[in-house]
Amino acid sequence: SVVEKKAPTPPQASPPAPPVDAAARQQFLQELFTHIEAHKYYPAMARRRRMEGQVLVSFTLLADGGLRDLRTAEGPSLLQDAARKSVERSQPLPLPGGGVPLPLGISFRMDFRLR
Repeated sequence: SVVEKKAPTPPQASPPAPPVDAAARQQFLQELFTHIEAHKYYPAMARRRRMEGQVLVSFTLLADGGLRDLRTAEGPSLLQDAARKSVERSQPLPLPGGGVPLPLGISFRMDFRLR
């Protein structure tokens, strides 16, 4: 008797992720940073000390406008705390339109300058 051998079924490739629209992403990031800037907290103590600087801020934006893994680095600790508070106060964060997948890693520098 002849045993028929079937060729192994190749694994199914998952459909490619939709391309991220670079222009949509850039526009969204601009809106997001403007939103956060509107909630920026510059501590009176830092102002009195004429303290200025930049703080590196990073977090993951979630689909509900919340965030996770908020981190700050660089700059004086007083300004790092202020940057953290600024981002926390700005929740819920705006959400992107189509073409920008969530969750989305965000990283930027928050500028603290006395005018």
